[in-house]
Amino acid sequence: MTVLYLPHLLLVHHFLTAPTWDKYFLSTLSILIFSRILSIFVLGTKISPSWHGESEPGVQGDLLILLSEDRWVRMKGPVDHLKSVTSGGWLSKPPSRPSTLTHDFLDSTSQLLVHVAVIVLASAPDTEKILVVTFALLSHVVLSLYNAVTTRPLIMKGCQVKLSSDQTSVKKYPRRLIMARELIREMGRSDFALKLGLINADEISSSTGRLKDEIVTM
Repeated sequence: MTVLYLPHLLLVHHFLTAPTWDKYFLSTLSILIFSRILSIFVLGTKISPSWHGESEPGVQGDLLILLSEDRWVRMKGPVDHLKSVTSGGWLSKPPSRPSTLTHDFLDSTSQLLVHVAVIVLASAPDTEKILVVTFALLSHVVLSLYNAVTTRPLIMKGCQVKLSSDQTSVKKYPRRLIMARELIREMGRSDFALKLGLINADEISSSTGRLKDEIVTM
């Protein structure tokens, strides 16, 4: 993680070694650092677990989730982990009203400080302006490269969400009904597909409760 702060360290080194410190340049740096501290603090409070329910230790779950553009994701894992990842908000707010107002105020303040830093920087010498812009761009580039190289699984609420190592884990179906029938054969039941609207009620035999052209229970 040290590499992420390399541009900031170099900028601080410039201040410590420069013969004279421009007050506008130093003020800009201080405001940006304070803004970053506030934003990190607020973000840290928002990613706390927002789901509260009865724990089911040791129970495995299997979810079928509809995403945008008619994309479906099947997520497997411990039920407690699935609830933690899929239930509630990804970025939650404190339950109490005073705490929510405080966090909103700190969040808006951190965003406002960025604009204030730009105003203050306008009075700094051109050399310092170029230096701030250069290191800001360098910081974003280094962070993007770091995420592209090192970030693999998705971490949410302390749980790791990753793609299955099975080569057939990602499939493209010509029709949604084909996917539904495949899942029905695997699960041995059709009630979930009916509730999700993947199949119509008239496709189930009224006498046997099975899909008319598939072997299905329930």
